[in-house]
Amino acid sequence: MALHKLSPLRSTNYPAVPKYLSRRTKTLKVKMEIREKPRVLCLHGYRTSGQILQKQIGRWPEAVLGKLDLVFLDGPCPARGKSDVEGFYDPPYFEWYYCNEDFTEYYNFEECLAYLEDYMIKHGPFDGLLGFSQGAILSAVLPGMQMEGVALTKVPLIKFLIIVSGTKFGGYKFGLPKLAANAFASPVKLPSLHFIGERDFLKERGIALLESFEDPTVIYHNRGHTVPRLDEKGLETMLGFIEKIEKMQLQEKNQEELCREIRDLKRNIPYTSDSNGDHENGSDRNGKGTVNETRSKKSVRWSEELVMESPSAGAIPSVNAVGGGGAVGGSNPYVASSPPPSYTTSVKKWRKKVGEATRKAEDFAGNTWQHLKTAPSFSDAALGRIAQGTKVLAEGGHEKIFRHTFETVPEEQLHNSFACYLSTSAGPVMGTLYVSTAKLAYCSDNPLSYKVDDKTEWSYYKVVIPLHQLKAVNPSLSRANQAEKYIQVISVDNHEFWYMGFLNYDGAVSCLQDILQSRELSV
Repeated sequence: MALHKLSPLRSTNYPAVPKYLSRRTKTLKVKMEIREKPRVLCLHGYRTSGQILQKQIGRWPEAVLGKLDLVFLDGPCPARGKSDVEGFYDPPYFEWYYCNEDFTEYYNFEECLAYLEDYMIKHGPFDGLLGFSQGAILSAVLPGMQMEGVALTKVPLIKFLIIVSGTKFGGYKFGLPKLAANAFASPVKLPSLHFIGERDFLKERGIALLESFEDPTVIYHNRGHTVPRLDEKGLETMLGFIEKIEKMQLQEKNQEELCREIRDLKRNIPYTSDSNGDHENGSDRNGKGTVNETRSKKSVRWSEELVMESPSAGAIPSVNAVGGGGAVGGSNPYVASSPPPSYTTSVKKWRKKVGEATRKAEDFAGNTWQHLKTAPSFSDAALGRIAQGTKVLAEGGHEKIFRHTFETVPEEQLHNSFACYLSTSAGPVMGTLYVSTAKLAYCSDNPLSYKVDDKTEWSYYKVVIPLHQLKAVNPSLSRANQAEKYIQVISVDNHEFWYMGFLNYDGAVSCLQDILQSRELSV
């Protein structure tokens, strides 16, 4: 068993928050950090050892090994029979769990899981798993079991897998441990790299395993059941996979940094209020509060006509649109709604990954601050951004979310997406504005509640404007505060939509104006 030393942590500080922000806000600066190499727990093959796998992996070039912190662990069970590597590698030899001769029954499986979790608690955290043969079978099943809450519940979620000559429990050949019964009930949504050998006796089962993973990366080689050397193409694929993991880690690190600084800001920044004695959570001095009180606690003052309160707190808010504001299903033809997914489904989808990449420029720091202040609650806005970033990674990117949320045509492509707020009669609503080759489409990040008789209903708030219905895009700044930036979108039938609080305001303006100009040229 060997443990590579961690490389020192280095950091790069990007420009601070713009000078116009108060001294307290300067703690919200954007940091891009280069964290330590991804830590990988390596699980050896059947009746071998961690030391043997270390020698097998040592065939890979330094360009790969130098980017990973590999930790090699021996299985908990001494080998109960002859090893295929006798004469090539010295004993002792180990197994991860015991099984009968035809691999249909397994023993010591729960003890194996406890052994792994104990090691990961004492020597972790680990970012991913690498497994070969029996270690690959075990590695492949663990993320699903962890998500089901039946294994590795005391350690951080596994973020990626490297599977060498693997297969999965179950099927026509292998038995299925009881605890692993639902591990592959749905596709495993984390980055995975699979090595499949042309002469490997597990080749067909390894190919079948790919179906249990979402968007797997594959390296095919002409060897058998072994850890292969990397040819030029394999090396390129491997380095590309590692780069993907490094970016994911960087995004997560930035997210953690943003969360820490948001907590610091929340402790230090006084919130403004429209009524004396109110607190941030919408309560009065006696601890009681109302929806309207909560709405009134904005730490930024947008133009009154853009954020006027709804006359009825129980109705779905209407877009502040000249020429046809109306509630969902009312006179505005561009406004729609859709029911949210079940809570359980959402948690399982969004729990796997964390983070949304933060920007590097000075403008972004200011836009982030303004974006968070736009919401009635600063802390709710921060948590909303984190949740949306989690959803983006869990769903596989903005493109997939866009296609799941809106009806699209086959040739339609997403140009870009922008986190922002839509002005409604109930105040700014946090969401995402999508710009595609066919339409502008906005959807709230969270469902909004409204009353139907005595029953509370929930619905996502959507605005869809086909590009052929787009008349104008007008950027606008507040005269009182240059930090407050808006974009007015006007349809050909003179419905107006006001978007504000952009994280990337300049990018949004440029994208929308380019789309409008392209449409005008094509007419």
